[in-house]
Amino acid sequence: MPHNTALPTFDRQNHPIDVLVLGSGLGGMRAAWSAAQASSRPRVALLTLAPGPSGSSFANYNRQLGMQVPLTDQEREDFVAEALGLARPGTAFPDLASLLAEQAEARLRDLQALGAPLLQGEDGLPLRRQACFSPHARAVILTDLARTHALLRAKLQDLNVRVFTGQQVTRLLPARNNLVGAEIHSKNDGSAVVRARAVVVALGGPAPLAERNIAGPGNPGQGWEMLASLGAGMENTDYLQYLWLNLDSLEFRSPAILAGADAVILTPDGREAAPSAKVLALADARRTHCPAAWGPISFQGKTTHDYGMDQWLQAHANDQGVVRVKVGKAPWEHVALFAQAGNGGARIDACARVLDPDSAPVPGFYACGECATGMHGANRLGGAMVAATQVFGHIAGQSAARDAAG
Repeated sequence: MPHNTALPTFDRQNHPIDVLVLGSGLGGMRAAWSAAQASSRPRVALLTLAPGPSGSSFANYNRQLGMQVPLTDQEREDFVAEALGLARPGTAFPDLASLLAEQAEARLRDLQALGAPLLQGEDGLPLRRQACFSPHARAVILTDLARTHALLRAKLQDLNVRVFTGQQVTRLLPARNNLVGAEIHSKNDGSAVVRARAVVVALGGPAPLAERNIAGPGNPGQGWEMLASLGAGMENTDYLQYLWLNLDSLEFRSPAILAGADAVILTPDGREAAPSAKVLALADARRTHCPAAWGPISFQGKTTHDYGMDQWLQAHANDQGVVRVKVGKAPWEHVALFAQAGNGGARIDACARVLDPDSAPVPGFYACGECATGMHGANRLGGAMVAATQVFGHIAGQSAARDAAG
C-alpha cells in the first residue's frame, strides 16, 4: 500500500483530519477501518512508526494468534466469568467483559469477509482451540499474520485512510479550540503538532521498555506514560505478561517442563538442583497457560498457586536473570523471562472513551488494544486481547467518527 511520510506538510496544507489514529497494530487498523466506514465519511489519518507489521499484534513466534470467540449464550457467560475471575489481584469491569463476549463473533465475521486466513476443519469452518487459562475451546486461530496485516492495509487504502509512516508520537495534546491531537517526530520532517476532531490511541503497551521482550517492532513502549500524562485514569499497570524463552532460539519454554520431573538446574554458585515435590505438584496446572500468572488462578473448579514453578526458576537465576536448565538427556539451555504484553492501560467506557481518575471522559480521546483496560485484569484469557483489539478497536473508531461529526 502506498504511504506518505510527510504528515506535517499534509497538515499545513489545510487538509484537516477528523479522526486521527495513533498506532498500526490490530487495534489501530481496526479503529481506522471502522471510523472510515462511518456514514459521516470522516477524513481518517493513521500514524505509525514502522512501515510494516508492528507491535505485539504481529510479534508471535509462530506467526499465529488466537482470538476468543464465544458463540452461544453459555459460552459468553463462561467467558465473562473466567475473565472476571482471572482479573484478581487486578480489576476488570463486568460491562466491558460482557461487551467483549457479545461482539467478538461479529468482529470475527468481519475478518472472515476480509479474507483473513483462519485455521479450518474439514468442514471448512474455523477450528476453535483451547487457550491459556481456560478449559473451553473457544479460540479461532489466525494462521498468517503477515497476510492479515496486508489485507488490513489494503482495506484502509480502499477506504481512503491516509497512512503516514515513520511518525513517532511523543505527547498527547488535550482539547484546544475543539481539537485534540498529538505531538509527533519524524526523522525526515522533525517535530510537528497534529490536530484532529477525535483521536484513537492504539500505541501498545510498555513491554518494549523491558530489556528482554517480544513486543514486536514499531512500539517505543510509551503509550501508557503518555495517556497518564494526558490525565487518564490508569488501571492494572502492574501486570505485564511474561513468558519463559530459550535465549538461543527464542522458543517458548513451559515451566511445567523446565521445573518438571526431568529437569535439573544449575544454580548461580554452580550446584545442580532438582525441583522439590511441592514444585512438581504444580506442573499439571502450569501446563494450562503460557504466561506466568499473577496470583492464584482457578481452572476446572480448582484454585492453584502454580506461579510457584515460575518463582522457583526465577529464584535460581543469575544476576542477568538467566537460568541454566537441563531437561532429561537434552543439552543445557539458557532461559529467561521475556515481557510480552501489558494487561493495563487507560480505563475506558463502553464507547471506548478514555476516562479520567474520576471516571469522566477525557474529551476527544479513545483507546483500544494494549492502551486500554477494564475488559481484563491482572491475567487474561488466551486470545482475549486479539478479540479486544477488534471489538474495542471497532467501537473506538465508530465513537471517534461520531464525535468528529458532532
